Amino acid sequence: MAAFSETDVGKLLPMSLCRIAVICSCVILSGCAYVSNGSTPIASWSGKRPIDDAVDCVKRALDYDFRSGRPLLPDISHHVDMVEQGRVYDISPMVGPYHARVRSDGPDATTIELFMPSMIYNAQVRDSLAKCP
Repeated sequence: MAAFSETDVGKLLPMSLCRIAVICSCVILSGCAYVSNGSTPIASWSGKRPIDDAVDCVKRALDYDFRSGRPLLPDISHHVDMVEQGRVYDISPMVGPYHARVRSDGPDATTIELFMPSMIYNAQVRDSLAKCP
């Protein structure tokens, strides 16, 4: 069995604390990622608008709702990711804890689902997106 000197223990202790800090940081970040990408939407809407029109409406609504009211702060712009062409699209900011999914359930059936933390969900977002399906 190897014995450690005081200098060996002094070198190992900071390394162990560093490893613990890295592990805790990873756990916290993965927890945040899980919360922001939850599988249950905070709100959803259904309608008969064609999917391309609904996707455009959702993008414009989110761009408008998350614009900056201050001259020195940039607006948040959203981009569209095609999940399945003509059927499923995700609209999200470049960086952010939310996204909207627009899904076509047939020629006259479009569904919009909003995945967003409740602390940033508000009536303005709800009312803007309610006009889109």
